[in-house]
Amino acid sequence: MCSLRNGTVFAALVGVGLTGGVGLALLVGSGGSSGYLIDYARREIPTTSEATWGTLFTDLGKTSPSAKAVTDTPAAVFQAADLVAEIKSVLGINVTDLAGIAGVSRQTIYDWVGEGQISDPNYERLLALRQVCLDWQARVKGPVGRLLRAKGAHGRSLLDLLGQESLDHAAIEQQLGVLAAKAVEQAEQRQARNAGFAPLTEKDQYENLLTHAIPAADS
Repeated sequence: MCSLRNGTVFAALVGVGLTGGVGLALLVGSGGSSGYLIDYARREIPTTSEATWGTLFTDLGKTSPSAKAVTDTPAAVFQAADLVAEIKSVLGINVTDLAGIAGVSRQTIYDWVGEGQISDPNYERLLALRQVCLDWQARVKGPVGRLLRAKGAHGRSLLDLLGQESLDHAAIEQQLGVLAAKAVEQAEQRQARNAGFAPLTEKDQYENLLTHAIPAADS
C-alpha cells in the first residue's frame, strides 16, 4: 500500500474530483506506481483542473512506460462443433471425408461435436478449411458437392488438395475458380432444362386446345 506523504496523492485526487477508496482503487488498478502518479500530478494536474479521472489515466497510458493501452481487436472465436458443421455443409462431405482432410480420426470429429477439447494445430486446421469454404461461397451460393471430387488439370481434386498436410493455397484457389465456373455452367443448364419443361399457362393451354380442335382449312 502506498503512503500518502505530505498529502500529495490526496491532493492529486482532489484535483480531478475523486478522493478516498475510489481514487485509491483506481490508482491500484492503473498499473502505474504511486511515485509516478505523484510526479505526474505535480507537473501536469493543477488543483483547479477540470480534467476527469478518466482523462488522467488516458494521459498516464500515453506517458507511463508501464501502462499499455489495449487497442487490438480480439479475433473471433468459434466453437469446434460450429466449424465442423459449417465445413461439412459448404463442402457437402461426411464425417469420414472431414476426418481425412483434418488429419484426425472419425472419433475425434465426434469428440469435437460433443464439445471435447481440441488442440491448437487442429483448431487452426479447421479455421483454414473454413476459409476455403468462405472463398467458395464468395463465388457460388451453394455447396461444392460432387465437384469436390472433380479432377483438375493437375490431376488432383479439391478433396485431394484439402487432404494435404500443408495446404497449397495457390492450387486450392485455382481449383476453386475452375469448379465455380463449372457450377455456374451446370446451374444454367438445369435452368434451361427446367424452362423447357415448364407447365403451360392457361392461355397456352387454351390456344393448344383450339389448334387441335379446329382443323386447318385446305389451301
